[in-house]
Amino acid sequence: MATSIRDLKKEVKYAFEELIQEALMLQLAEGEDKERHALINEMVEAYEGIIKKINAHRQTKDKKAYFKELNREIAETLAKYREKLVAE
Repeated sequence: MATSIRDLKKEVKYAFEELIQEALMLQLAEGEDKERHALINEMVEAYEGIIKKINAHRQTKDKKAYFKELNREIAETLAKYREKLVAE
């Protein structure tokens, strides 16, 4: 993924923006849906949680292992939301 924390934050922001935009476009095309609205809120909360974890890197001793695990978590989270969007 990214080579710096700043780049990682930008990449995460971009990826979540893409997912949220896709969900909003589906909502516009198919009409208001409470489940999709809840999914969008869930994606925003997940984004905020990941940014908090990125910022929490200062409290870790093994930064390499921390970011390796965090990158895995980010990829899994994004894949989960992509699957949810496709399933709707």
